[in-house]
Amino acid sequence: MKCPRVQVSINGGFLPRWRHDGKELFYLSPDKKIMSAEICEVGSNLVIGKVQPLFTANPAFSGFHVYDVTSDGKKFIIASRSARQAPEPPLTLVTNWPALLKK
Repeated sequence: MKCPRVQVSINGGFLPRWRHDGKELFYLSPDKKIMSAEICEVGSNLVIGKVQPLFTANPAFSGFHVYDVTSDGKKFIIASRSARQAPEPPLTLVTNWPALLKK
């Protein structure tokens, strides 16, 4: 049996996560907001309720598991970048260093 598709966002989104009970869907919007969409089941249909932004995230896009949510949907953990990350110090490569020790 093929499940029908239900559109949640008109602006797009990615990295969806379900609340444990299936009554809420979280996703990351293109403008980096964690969004919440209420989901209810009416008969054999899914109905999208209130869709709202919860907060702005600064995710570190290092893979699919950028964030996760607790089973009750109240707490999030996000792999994020620092807003004011210091630049990396330059790397210095010293070649033939044993000869320098002899001097």
